Amino acid sequence: MSEMAQTDPEGIDGVRMTWNAWPRTKVESSKCVIPIAASISPIRPHPDVPTLPYSPLRCKTCSAVLNPFSRVDFAALIWICPFCFQRNHFPHHYSAISDTNVPAELYPQYTSIDYSLPAGPYSTSQPPVFVFVLDTCVIEEELGFAKSALKQAIGLLPDNSLVGFVSFGTQVQVHELGFSDMSKVYVFRGSKELSKDQVLDQLGLGLAGRRTGPGIQKGGLAVSGVTKFLLPASECEYMLNSLLDELGTDQWPVPPGNRAFRCTGVALSIAAGLLGACSAGTPARIVGLVGGPCTEGPGAIVSKDMSDPVRSHKDLDKDAAPYFKKAVQFYEELAKQLVSQGHVLDLFASALDQAANIVSSSIQPLQNIGVLKYIGEKVHPDEKLVWVQYHIGKGFAALEKLLKDYAGKYATGDEVCLVCFFPSCSLCSSLYAYCDAINRQNGRMSGTEMVE
Repeated sequence: MSEMAQTDPEGIDGVRMTWNAWPRTKVESSKCVIPIAASISPIRPHPDVPTLPYSPLRCKTCSAVLNPFSRVDFAALIWICPFCFQRNHFPHHYSAISDTNVPAELYPQYTSIDYSLPAGPYSTSQPPVFVFVLDTCVIEEELGFAKSALKQAIGLLPDNSLVGFVSFGTQVQVHELGFSDMSKVYVFRGSKELSKDQVLDQLGLGLAGRRTGPGIQKGGLAVSGVTKFLLPASECEYMLNSLLDELGTDQWPVPPGNRAFRCTGVALSIAAGLLGACSAGTPARIVGLVGGPCTEGPGAIVSKDMSDPVRSHKDLDKDAAPYFKKAVQFYEELAKQLVSQGHVLDLFASALDQAANIVSSSIQPLQNIGVLKYIGEKVHPDEKLVWVQYHIGKGFAALEKLLKDYAGKYATGDEVCLVCFFPSCSLCSSLYAYCDAINRQNGRMSGTEMVE
């Protein structure tokens, strides 16, 4: 692993690991503070990755693929699986292999290999499926950025990819993309927990919506039932872009002092049920864009009252988080359902304070003594004050623009957040830098620093 880290194979294999050295014993493994994990980007095109025009050779016990770590007996035409140590015979078309004539799978420099699969048990004619789940309980500006990112992502998908769209706020809206005459939406209450069968019945994909006939998918679902909600990206891109242009923030009234009524759990559960009905066992993923904590229905992690803070690690240790256990149970069941269906959930959420981020990146670093000294060496002393005023003022202008629509005792409402502490420190530093520059210009302070 250390050699791989030095040559940086991430560009070829698309793999990044948390550790460069694999623990050799249980004791070493127990001392790893950060768990061993790998971030993998599959189907990543690269000119140095070979493509083999046949199916991979698999172990008959664990289905692992023949690889450079397999032990091979060329005389007996047997290879031993490195995972389960099962002895496997090479098929007839491998009869010509020897220690000087090995297939590409056994070359150690080929750490990744693509297979061009012919028709067979490991090939699939099903296109990839993507269901986008968008949170509308955000401010207009943030929703605009999310919609722009979604449009860009949809435009980059393969033309044959099947795409679905779900939006949610206080309620969940499943958009029927196959109905092109007008915008057709199925609405679900965000406060009610629904079983998978109830979701499918309301979408017309349950037992009542099934038919018999030649045009039936695996599982007995009519093809028309699938095309209602999942369409190829090439066919629905224009409709999705129009739908996103018309989509606004959640209009459900939120009383003062309350958080937005966000039913994230129900939205993800409905998306999982939709995929389970339309593409169980085929490659599919849910892409969720979430703008805050779930406060409504199953999966809620905090109350709607903003006076109740989100649970901390101390609350978890003291068993003082009333929503924690129910939420964990709900999301564990959802995870089991996705695993059984062979599907993936990508959840894009962030707990960063955007306003505090502006202060810490666009204001505070510009006040550091090292930065100011460097600028003083590059420009005329008279221009140093102008430079400081311009860039710090630009940062405060961006902060004011972000916070102008908020009302309350503090920066973002009646609840203290990180940004409430940052500006005061930055203002003090800004005033110090301003006074320092003025005093140096007026000759009231020595230009030579005695102590830094």
